[in-house]
Amino acid sequence: MDQLCEDLIVNIFSNLEVKTILKLRCICKLWRQIIDGSSYGPQLAKKQLKNVVEEPLLLVVSNYKPSQSHDDHNNPNPNPNKSMNQRLLEINLKSLFPWASQLNDNKNEMFFESCADGILCFSRVTSLGTTPYLINPLRQDVLELPPLNVELINGVIQKHFSYGLGFDKSTRKYKVVCAVVDWYSVMCEPFTTTFYTLKDSKWIELEKSQPQQHCVPIKGGPKYINGVIYWNCYNSNAPNNKFVIMGFDVEKEQFRLIPMPSKLGHGDEECFYFDQLIDLNIGVLSYVDLSSTNHIEIWNLKNCVGDHDEKENWVRMYKFEMKAPHNWSYRFHPYRVIGTWENGEILLKGVFDSFITYNPNTDTFKTLSFPLLTQDDHNTQYYTYSPTLLSLSWVSNQL
Repeated sequence: MDQLCEDLIVNIFSNLEVKTILKLRCICKLWRQIIDGSSYGPQLAKKQLKNVVEEPLLLVVSNYKPSQSHDDHNNPNPNPNKSMNQRLLEINLKSLFPWASQLNDNKNEMFFESCADGILCFSRVTSLGTTPYLINPLRQDVLELPPLNVELINGVIQKHFSYGLGFDKSTRKYKVVCAVVDWYSVMCEPFTTTFYTLKDSKWIELEKSQPQQHCVPIKGGPKYINGVIYWNCYNSNAPNNKFVIMGFDVEKEQFRLIPMPSKLGHGDEECFYFDQLIDLNIGVLSYVDLSSTNHIEIWNLKNCVGDHDEKENWVRMYKFEMKAPHNWSYRFHPYRVIGTWENGEILLKGVFDSFITYNPNTDTFKTLSFPLLTQDDHNTQYYTYSPTLLSLSWVSNQL
């Protein structure tokens, strides 16, 4: 195979699973150069645009505890559930960022923001603002982006930042959009949100317009789905129905406000803070209603974000019964939807460290066990993750 031209080798590699390609990096110097080189990035991007999606992994992101090796030869008692161990990918942020372990203050804490095509976006608070980072967990690659600096008030940052990462299919370039909320006037509604995008290593303010400048991103982080970045927001300027979804078309750089599903069973607004925006790998936005402790509902958005018809078009896809334990005293459901799993199943995680899957076709549940998963704590985050071998050196050229 060494006699083949590089383009032909790249074409062959592009039809393999990414975990297989990762192993091929160790075969010879030529293959490593091809896989790690920037020429490999466009081939993978084309493959992703064709919606070739592998079975997702469970991505475990930790801020503090060391990551364990999952190789059998490092495990004195290999676990018989080997296939489940192979579905686990654990990364430790303090291993990727050596400076993060030097100080134990909030300035060194990394916050997960969003994900696009297997590339994760994190942020870190600095003395003048925030610095975003891109991470490829499979390759353990890190790319530091230019910081977004803001004006300090009395020497303190009075801003809240929310980064969205998306891919513009028309220009084949990645875009980073940041929503900056002015908390200095937090006691005086409406709040003010300013949006920036990274162009030519500089943060450029997007044109201000109503009504998105009064939308405050809330818990959950933005979700990138099929060319659109979505935020779950609180609209401080709305007289009623203050909770809304904001969509940003990455290609057109246009905003649109999307109303929540009208048939949600919320008794009060507080429960909206625990609902979720997720991607079930079907090319549309899904909204998870967790307001009931007896069941979970998942709604799909059927209209296009570029369509300015404000009429909502939500369809309830799933409603499955899941009663909370008797000792559960909160008004929201104890389980969270992580994302898609194998064979069209939906992966969920409970607050009591349990993982289960729901099969919509058979309306059945199954308990999962990840024996090599380290002890859970409040600093650990879980996601379903479709791996990619895109090199961040190529991604940096496409920003």
